[in-house]
Amino acid sequence: MLTRKLTALTIGNSTYPGAALNNPVNDAEDISSALTALGFSVVKLTDAKIEELEKAILSFKDNLNSNDVGLFYFAGHGMQIEGENYITAVDTKFADQLAAKYSSYPLNVD
Repeated sequence: MLTRKLTALTIGNSTYPGAALNNPVNDAEDISSALTALGFSVVKLTDAKIEELEKAILSFKDNLNSNDVGLFYFAGHGMQIEGENYITAVDTKFADQLAAKYSSYPLNVD
């Protein structure tokens, strides 16, 4: 039998000020449980602020080098600004476009 090293990062953000969501934390919990049952080493993050979000994603990216399979799951608000996609943290600032852009995580980061 072939053994592979499996890693996953699951994020569920629900408690956005003024725009809370009902399901993302529950979804992240469910996905994390299912992946753990399949043999994944799972890091689960819920209601993450931008600094926590970025640290977890950077750690996950580094961890990919020592694993055969990596899975990233995000449930929460996202947005597109000037053709760029972002995932939002629970402390993303939505006052204007620039505030939102610089307090969210860009998906085009290498």
